[in-house]
Amino acid sequence: MNRYITISGACICLVFVSLAAPPPPPPNQLINDAVNQLIVELSERRVELEKDRSKLYGMVERVIVEHISVDRVAKLVLARHWRDASAKQQNQFAELFKNLLIHTYASAFFEYTGQEKIHIRPTKFSDDGRIASVRTDMWLSSGQPIPVNYKFVKLETGEWKIFDVTINGISLVTTYRAGYGRIIQTQGLDGLIIRLRHKMAELQ
Repeated sequence: MNRYITISGACICLVFVSLAAPPPPPPNQLINDAVNQLIVELSERRVELEKDRSKLYGMVERVIVEHISVDRVAKLVLARHWRDASAKQQNQFAELFKNLLIHTYASAFFEYTGQEKIHIRPTKFSDDGRIASVRTDMWLSSGQPIPVNYKFVKLETGEWKIFDVTINGISLVTTYRAGYGRIIQTQGLDGLIIRLRHKMAELQ
């Protein structure tokens, strides 16, 4: 009898622990945590990551890309072409685009010198609370601050995911949309997918 009471009590405790689980962190904290994690990883594992790019790509996906709503970004980048694409084309493009982001971020990380500074401003929310923006100011070795703004969307799970980044007033989604749109106009979406595959092969 005591055994059943103990087990029941443990189950009740687990329920209360589950109910009391902390909510997902707000967008500005997500950025702060990711930046701190990157600094630690690059400081402690730089030689290892330079020697083994697969570990570098894994770190980028875990620390950065995990916080990006890749499907939403892919949909925004393709715009009207997303609606016309088949499910197979959508999946192929989203996966290639994610891998391209990983390689792009990975290449930029080795420019980190430890002298950079970042100031993260408070989160601003839309009226319905589903969209948020976080402005940051990044100081590079040149000494001039660069405004970098992040846009987040709140998922049904309560998690916040990035869906656009604006650097010095230039949206990455808009930039990719314009460039990829020109390729789609002349070569179609399949042509763009083929070009992205070739690009990824070059980066391997």
